[in-house]
Amino acid sequence: MAIAVVASLLGIWAFWQSLAEGARADQFFNLITSDPAGERAMQKICLNAIEVTTSLAMAKDAASAQPLEERFWELYFGPMYIVELHERKKSGTGRSGIEAAMVQYGKTLKEVRTSSGLARATSLCPRADAIHNACHWHLKILEKRRPCP
Repeated sequence: MAIAVVASLLGIWAFWQSLAEGARADQFFNLITSDPAGERAMQKICLNAIEVTTSLAMAKDAASAQPLEERFWELYFGPMYIVELHERKKSGTGRSGIEAAMVQYGKTLKEVRTSSGLARATSLCPRADAIHNACHWHLKILEKRRPCP
């Protein structure tokens, strides 16, 4: 009986926490959406991700790829989450094309980490293009960029 009461209390607490987290996400979404600086910040983050993923795809050797790979993972676990959360909330479907593109790029990057430049470009260029396209669709980024081969 005591276990059932504790389990019920934990369930109620978890539900309450999820509601509170949803309210914080809504508040954050409204803050970013209501100010043009929020939009510009997300565009800069996406532009950085586009540049890093394209450059990493075209890196000729491991030495030049290493700092780019480190920056990709920093973006992946940090600033891009803000953009992904915004897209997920704005979509109304709970989905983010940017998040999906970043996840696929990360998976492919792990697979080709030790590959030569040509093999890396062949595998990562379509993934970099997907990030560019997803950012363009969500944030209307119209910049010129270096094309992946």
